[in-house]
Amino acid sequence: DAAGGGGAITIVRGDGWAGLPDHGPFDAIHVGAAAATVPRALVDQLANGGRMVIPVGPDGGEQYLVQIDKDANGKVTQKKLMGVRYVPLVQNGGASS
Repeated sequence: DAAGGGGAITIVRGDGWAGLPDHGPFDAIHVGAAAATVPRALVDQLANGGRMVIPVGPDGGEQYLVQIDKDANGKVTQKKLMGVRYVPLVQNGGASS
């Protein structure tokens, strides 16, 4: 990467609500589809000091890009960044929520 930190990006196809619990915790999580609510499993997989960016809101309804931060002590905060429109996040092998 440009900052010289190395790092890798992994793209996974699967249950977006479940994440990858066996591979975390993650310093950063980007979700490319909208969840009706913030998936607790993804927040749990976020490392202390990490950040997740996820579109949140119902399919066809009001959605926001949300920034979720977990501080060094594990405290989670979230902030709405802007209104967006995304496809639904896949759950349980194909269903969306």
